[in-house]
Amino acid sequence: MVRPVRPFTMRCKDCGWSQTVIPLSDVLRFEDCPEVCPRCKSRDVNMEQATALEVAVAKVKRLFG
Repeated sequence: MVRPVRPFTMRCKDCGWSQTVIPLSDVLRFEDCPEVCPRCKSRDVNMEQATALEVAVAKVKRLFG
C-alpha cells in the first residue's frame, strides 16, 4: 500500500538554511532532499518533521509562487 510522505523540513546545522517540503505524492524529487546545503555547501543537512507553522508557510509560498 502506497502512502504519501509527511511534510518535512531539510535544515542545515551550520548556517540555519531550511526548506520545507510538502510532497504531493509518495514520490520525492532529488531536489527535495539535498545532501549538501545550497547556501554554505555544508554536508550537515538533516531531515526533520515539519512543524504546523512551517507547513502553513510552505503552502502559502506554493500558492503565490
